[in-house]
Amino acid sequence: MKSILRSARVASPLWTGVLAFALVCTAAARAQKVVDRDRQILWQRTVEDAVHLARAENRPLLVAVNMDGESASERIVRERYRDPAFVARTRPFVCVIASAFRHAPRDHDDQGRRIPCPRLGEVTCGEHIALEPILFDRYLGGERIAPRHAVILPDGTKDFDVFMLFDMRDLDKKLAGADQLAPPPSAVSAPPTLSGPASQPASWAALARAKDHLGRAAFEEALSGIVSEADGVAALRAMSSAGDAGSVEALRVLLRRSPPPSPELLDAVAKTVEALGIQAPAAAALREQIAGLGRRPGAPGLDEDANLLPLLRRVDAASAASRTLLFAYAALGTEPDSALAAPALGAGLELPKPRPDVARWWSGLRDAPPVDPAPPKPVAEPRSAASLEEELSELDRELDTRPNDPELTARYGRASLALAERRTESGSEGAPLLLQDADRFLERSWQGGKRDVTLLFERAKIAYLRGKYADEEKIAIEAQAAAPPDARIEAERWIGDAAARLLAARSGADAAAELDGIVRGARAFTEVAASASADDTDWISLGSFLGALGMRREEVAILGLAAERRVASPAIRGALNAALWAGGRIELAAPKAEWIAAKNPDSADAAWHAGFARMLLGEDLRRGEDPDGAIRAYEKASAWFRRCAELRPEYKENTDHYRALCGLGSGFAHLLADRRADAARCFAEAVAIRPAIEGTRDGLDREPVDLLDGALEWRESGRSPVDVAGLIGALERLAPADSTWIRAVADSELREALRADGRGEIVEGDRYLRVSIDAARRAVAVSDDEENRRALAQSLTILAERLLERGDAGEARKWLAEAAPLLGETAPSSNDDTEALKGLAAKLRTALGEARPRFRPGR
Repeated sequence: MKSILRSARVASPLWTGVLAFALVCTAAARAQKVVDRDRQILWQRTVEDAVHLARAENRPLLVAVNMDGESASERIVRERYRDPAFVARTRPFVCVIASAFRHAPRDHDDQGRRIPCPRLGEVTCGEHIALEPILFDRYLGGERIAPRHAVILPDGTKDFDVFMLFDMRDLDKKLAGADQLAPPPSAVSAPPTLSGPASQPASWAALARAKDHLGRAAFEEALSGIVSEADGVAALRAMSSAGDAGSVEALRVLLRRSPPPSPELLDAVAKTVEALGIQAPAAAALREQIAGLGRRPGAPGLDEDANLLPLLRRVDAASAASRTLLFAYAALGTEPDSALAAPALGAGLELPKPRPDVARWWSGLRDAPPVDPAPPKPVAEPRSAASLEEELSELDRELDTRPNDPELTARYGRASLALAERRTESGSEGAPLLLQDADRFLERSWQGGKRDVTLLFERAKIAYLRGKYADEEKIAIEAQAAAPPDARIEAERWIGDAAARLLAARSGADAAAELDGIVRGARAFTEVAASASADDTDWISLGSFLGALGMRREEVAILGLAAERRVASPAIRGALNAALWAGGRIELAAPKAEWIAAKNPDSADAAWHAGFARMLLGEDLRRGEDPDGAIRAYEKASAWFRRCAELRPEYKENTDHYRALCGLGSGFAHLLADRRADAARCFAEAVAIRPAIEGTRDGLDREPVDLLDGALEWRESGRSPVDVAGLIGALERLAPADSTWIRAVADSELREALRADGRGEIVEGDRYLRVSIDAARRAVAVSDDEENRRALAQSLTILAERLLERGDAGEARKWLAEAAPLLGETAPSSNDDTEALKGLAAKLRTALGEARPRFRPGR
């Protein structure tokens, strides 16, 4: 603990110190989670590795695609991918998995160890995300459907490609048939180990040449355990002769060792990168580490990672991404960091002066007394387009007699600008020409002697609206030189805005221009943010500018300081949370927000932000397959929202919305552990808090009806234990005038009926249909409207159609007699024969459309 708290540069020591220790432990636990091999498919990291293994061992590829939130994908992950019998069926194949969704906030911990995807295992989230387009393009093609499984033979032909399965046993059969095309599976072999003293390169040879995931992981684990840097150099020499692009994962371990790698070890790393020709992936790994939040998140500066800057320069100084990052730390970093980065400037380049030291600026502002936020500027009511057009007509007539009058030209330019904005807002034509006129007349006014700096501000705005950011910057610099002291900050705002918008265009282009732009923008943004007139946007702009340069640590430090000073600002908290997410550390949001709330115990806004941050943590823990941790986070979030409402009763409607979302989140967490009855209880409690929660989506893109579906669905463990009638009764009591959720129950049970058919369980399908009909009747009893009538008619008609197919016309007549009046049709008589009943059923089907539940994406 002492080493974590020793630095005076730590922001809010109670937050960053204790938190850093806790999070190191958490990340280590994620990275070192014990794997039950009998329940883990051996996914490979890349297509290149998989193809190499498949050819070397004459094994087919098993290509899998999964997605989040879709019922079949969720069930396959939990009921197949973790089932020892299914896992055993995959052993004859070389397996690769793709998913476009992130589940762990980052791919590596602070020691460079991999954090396996908590949902899929073995691979990191970055790897299965990268595989998604590759697998579709190379093997699958067509529509992006998940879950999907295909077997690709060693010669590249496809043995099968299955998706849209009602019965997962069909996938079992496909795999059982395809395993005849592969050599017999063998037990998972032990990965290679050191074959001798770690100080000898030959001892590392088998580890360095491994291409399968388990072998690579063994190499990385061995590197994490070395004591002497000489052993690391020996491993690098073996890697130089036997490694490949996948060896970058091993380099990460050496680059993040503690104590930090010496110049000698870094030199050996550089030589290995050059020998293998893996400059691009190595540079990406270096940039990722430099742009990461480090071991003391919340404080600016690279600390021990500063020695990676010269290595990045040596490995990849030419790429735009690397050069920009090097320029940023050379120009804006602390003195030791910038001294290390100075070689990145290249021949003939010098740092512009004065050079803004962002860390020193941050420290000085942190220690200075807080400045009260500037009151918001009054916003004038925008003039109508008609009045502006009338004014321009009048000015046209006056300009005929006084064409060079500075006052008239200024008025004409401003009216043209305002009219261009109105037309842009309404989507009308003519805005570009109006902007041209506005700029021309405002410039004429300035050249005619009207020395009003607001003319230049308006011209900068015009350049911005026209997308001419170099002109915006040029005009803003002119405004800065002409502005009186009380207007200087506005000029700096425009300079910073232009510099930010030009970052992408300048990156990799003229080096001197890029460096000047970085310094100019940072100088402007820091001056504005430190001023008495700074607003939320000014702080966010500074943080975003640094984040765009790759200075994520500085971005988070500045936004964290802004959050401490502007406790109530939702914009700043949103920017801070977004920066933490981008840095792979969203778990930091909750302790930071709670630290601020503790410092401001009477602030309802601080309590609200603490609740929201805890809710984000709950979502993150759900992604990480930690249901109980998520439920605890949601409970704490709900308590903060209650506290917020106690402090400001007028916030109750808003906090009830988020408390309901917390209840839903807890329900989704229960589903992860197959606690469907608890999930249904959470659903009902959320509806009790806020019945009008329908259609709201959480941070994982789930909506309430997804929770209801999950609570009621059949799983491999059997039908749902939820008492459907009891659930409907609870909903009737909680929202006696609202049939929305009762109808949703009927819809879910209809879906389960059709799924049961897909499994060949016809009797069970009939049972689900009757439950659906009973629920739909109760919805109609609450509200006899068209939507409820159609829902009831759908289930009734489907059941009647099934009975007619089986030849049971008498029973079908009963259900059709109830369905027909709901859709304005005449009920069948007792004399109608089978053909007449089939005709009525066909007429009802035409009115109802496809025989399926209400359509929703992902169903």
